[in-house]
Amino acid sequence: AYRSNEVDADHSFTKLMENVTQTRNDSNFTTLPKSVARMNLFSLSPEAITKYIAEAVKQEEAEGVAELAEAVYAKTMGNIFFVMQALEELVRKNILFYDVMCFEWRWVVSKIEL
Repeated sequence: AYRSNEVDADHSFTKLMENVTQTRNDSNFTTLPKSVARMNLFSLSPEAITKYIAEAVKQEEAEGVAELAEAVYAKTMGNIFFVMQALEELVRKNILFYDVMCFEWRWVVSKIEL
């Protein structure tokens, strides 16, 4: 995986991918796929991030995580990899935590500084 906005035609990774594609096309190896697939991933919407976070903290209603999702989205701009890292960081800082007395995830929005 790579960020397409950071890799131009002269970048070494672009040249590597061209080499891999050419090798696969010219190869006599029947066990290798003949093509290299490229897939562009775009940022997720605030609604999608809210739903993702709601599912991650086992909330049935997405509205219950709206403040948390808004804070996370503001820092990650919908990049799912950054969202996952942000949630992990919140857990490490004990801002997002599992309350064993209530058997549910809780968070302190006022302490969120990603």
